Amino acid sequence: MFIMLLLVTLAIAFVVSFAVARLFMGSIRSILKRIVAEELSTA
Repeated sequence: MFIMLLLVTLAIAFVVSFAVARLFMGSIRSILKRIVAEELSTA
């Protein structure tokens, strides 16, 4: 039972972190384009 709780918690954390990363992907990309050269910002 304890292992199942750990696995469910890990799965929820993975889904939430993936959703947040997708949510802020556009903002991070625009910041990198302003700061870093074009060739490096797409890497």
